[in-house]
Amino acid sequence: TYYYWVRSLCAGSESIWSAGTFTTLAVPPINDNCSKAASLTVGATFSSNPLTGTTIGATAGTGSPTGPSCGTGDGGVLTSVNVWYKVVVPASGNITIETNSVSGSFLADTVLTAYTGNCTTLTEVGCNDDNSSVPGSHFSKLSLTGQTPGATLYVSVWRFGNEFGNEDDGQFKISAYDS
Repeated sequence: TYYYWVRSLCAGSESIWSAGTFTTLAVPPINDNCSKAASLTVGATFSSNPLTGTTIGATAGTGSPTGPSCGTGDGGVLTSVNVWYKVVVPASGNITIETNSVSGSFLADTVLTAYTGNCTTLTEVGCNDDNSSVPGSHFSKLSLTGQTPGATLYVSVWRFGNEFGNEDDGQFKISAYDS
């Protein structure tokens, strides 16, 4: 929300102040639904190929199945918004997908869910709420083994509801790696 105050100054005479407010609309991120998932490149560590994503302007559950099997702490209902990524499983069949913080962002808690299939028929293969490599954080880390090499996984990142009072949207880092 922006606040403004205006007055005129004409021929040495000032008018009274006039005030008001206006808000701007957040545009959904391009990867707001599964069909426009952003591509992750698998690296050797989290820091190899991280992307910076955002939940600002994202919509709730667009393109998702019924919801993840984890991270439903708000009375069993995920009251959040999500964005989508896709990643190709490396030759080892093992992949770790992790989220982490971005300095200055208000987003402090994510849920990460991975699916096989395509955007019309998704099957959950894993979900994680609070398993980040960063001690004490509420970011997510999902380690999958025995996946089909060359298969595409679709990954949904959710902003967790308000269990910790951190229901704000914001930026986060996401990376896929085979350590």
